[in-house]
Amino acid sequence: MTEEIPQVTEEIPQVTEEIPQVTEEIPQVEEEKTSETLTQQAEALKAALKRAMANQQKMAAEKEAAAAQSATATEKAVDDRRRRLLLGKKAARTIKADNGIVIVEEGADITEEVLQKAKLANKFMDLSMNYI
Repeated sequence: MTEEIPQVTEEIPQVTEEIPQVTEEIPQVEEEKTSETLTQQAEALKAALKRAMANQQKMAAEKEAAAAQSATATEKAVDDRRRRLLLGKKAARTIKADNGIVIVEEGADITEEVLQKAKLANKFMDLSMNYI
């Protein structure tokens, strides 16, 4: 006797999807080294920024010094020219210092001494505008 085996008529679904294989290796980066590298780069950038700022300040200071020196040289040249112009002239009016001391009387000769007194009393401009 042979028993008959019943046939399965139900279809078994087939898996047609393939599972992709990873063939490329992913490099392992140690987190500690990356952090250390970034910290070193940040420190280098900070140092470079400090140097740049120091250079900028130095250049600005040098520029200011050059401008001051130029202004001083110009003032000196103008004062020298005024001195030469005034020496030997006569005062058109009496010029007094703020404290009342007479620097030069009206009609008096303008000498080197008068020029120095006027300069010290901040009356050089008054003197240079009042001569004949």
